[in-house]
Amino acid sequence: FAKTAVTFGADLIDPDSMDLSFLGDTYRITRERILDSNGKEPAPFISILIYNHLSMPDPPVPAGEWITFSSVPASHAKDKAWAGHVEDVIARHFTANIEGLKQACARLGGAKSDIKGSHDAAYEFRFFPKYPVLLQFYDAVPEEDFPAQCRLLLDKTVDKYLDIESIVVLGEEFAGRMTGKV
Repeated sequence: FAKTAVTFGADLIDPDSMDLSFLGDTYRITRERILDSNGKEPAPFISILIYNHLSMPDPPVPAGEWITFSSVPASHAKDKAWAGHVEDVIARHFTANIEGLKQACARLGGAKSDIKGSHDAAYEFRFFPKYPVLLQFYDAVPEEDFPAQCRLLLDKTVDKYLDIESIVVLGEEFAGRMTGKV
């Protein structure tokens, strides 16, 4: 547990338990189970995402280089799911509501990013302590027939922190939390 806590940025509580930040919430991991901050077991898929993350061998330090989901190795089979169930969900929900997007980002622990670009809002998140994500939002421009768009960019090391299916499920959970549908 001590090595895993250091590797993944968790807080070691004792030799058999650690606290891990996941989507802005804290989870206690023991040898027997995972508990949320209320002492209850989370939905099974949340536990699976956490276990999958903690099982990745030798994850590197984040590279600090943002890539699109479609640039992640072996992502081609999941590109449509990422676009339709993650980015499009956020874009549609916050069309013409940048203030609502900013409030949702703050609620989920997002930090305003100063990255250059033509986006209307940009926030950096830590889905896990060493798993950075950058949300860029471009609001709709109706007079130009331009729909709102959301880009959820990942660190280029993301495939060393989760498998491709888990990345998509994590993105869907994030979109649900952003839009209040979870």
